Amino acid sequence: MNSKLHFKFPIWILLIAMSGCGTAPTIPEDHYYRIDIPAPENSSQTPILKGGLLVDRLQTDPLRNGRAIVYREDDKPLQLQRHHYHFWSESPAKMIQHQLASYLGKTRAADYVFNTDHALPHRYRLTGRVIEFDRVEGKEQTASEIELQFVLTRRGVKGPLLSETYRVAITATGQGMYDFAQATQQALSQVLDSLNHDIQELVNKSHASTL
Repeated sequence: MNSKLHFKFPIWILLIAMSGCGTAPTIPEDHYYRIDIPAPENSSQTPILKGGLLVDRLQTDPLRNGRAIVYREDDKPLQLQRHHYHFWSESPAKMIQHQLASYLGKTRAADYVFNTDHALPHRYRLTGRVIEFDRVEGKEQTASEIELQFVLTRRGVKGPLLSETYRVAITATGQGMYDFAQATQQALSQVLDSLNHDIQELVNKSHASTL
């Protein structure tokens, strides 16, 4: 009698285990998104800033310091959350720094532009802060909202040459995460266009002789 019970017990364990495997939930797969700002159509023939421009890494709050995409629901504007399976390829601060240095180099905003990964002697420094870099989710549409602050300084000159905050919101063409990434790329491109325009406008201001 004991031998029969001993023989049947492992079979029941196996059947239970097989049944459990069949109902196990599928683990969502991680997704990563990058931004690639296209080269501007128009650029300065001669560099505006001479002596080198350092694009420093942007500052931000702890919530946006990671790679997880930050979002909020449009009917709950005070509540911020992070996606568990959707990430930027780099943290927003680092990603924007790299895109900004590349973009300003292509527009000839300075005779040479670099970031802190390859720092060289420089006359100008561009610092900034990520205030918003968020996905806004609504019932019928999704948007990308970006707010960035930039400060341009020159070595030996008191006070900033430029201090501006730029905010852009772009409605995505769909509610998918890829649609959101495309909207974010478009929004960031608009911010960089505005910043580059303001740097070019420095030559028309009263302190242009200090450039």
